[in-house]
Amino acid sequence: MKKVLIALLSLLLLFNLCACSSTSTPKGTAESFMKALKNGDTKTIQKIYLGDSDEARMLANYANNIINSKAFKEISSYLDDDFFGFEYKVKEIEQDGDEAIAYVRITCEDWETIMTDISVELLPNMLGLLLNGASEKKIKNEVQKFIKEERKNVPDKEYDIGIRLIKKDKEWKIDGRGLMDQLYDDYDY
Repeated sequence: MKKVLIALLSLLLLFNLCACSSTSTPKGTAESFMKALKNGDTKTIQKIYLGDSDEARMLANYANNIINSKAFKEISSYLDDDFFGFEYKVKEIEQDGDEAIAYVRITCEDWETIMTDISVELLPNMLGLLLNGASEKKIKNEVQKFIKEERKNVPDKEYDIGIRLIKKDKEWKIDGRGLMDQLYDDYDY
């Protein structure tokens, strides 16, 4: 699931360029960062993210390759809406001088459970349909129906992360060190 969330954060860096940011407080910066991630506002992210531009470029290229891959387009065609959505809440700020940590709760669909259920329940049924000569339309409809039910029945998953912030030139910036590690932490490959 965290792998999906990492892909989500990567993918969101590529879309709409449309939000404003408030960087005068740690909470305002954290809110702006999370809103920009959710909306895919790369300009705001670049403005408030204090990180290595080569690393950010590499992450954007990785996300772009995923979006443009045939597999991603095929999977997307089976879903009726955006399956990378998430909600967030900045819960608490701990500030110590020019450094702060924003504690954020991220809520998103539990794709790890959904994908497990697909492999255990759906794939054997699809194999049976294929072997019995079912049409591509019939198979696609069955997949869409299964995923729609799974998404409705599987509870969302919550992650608590701490986003480090540093005050630089009178503005608060996101210090990305350790952010990706938190998303990878405890993920079983």
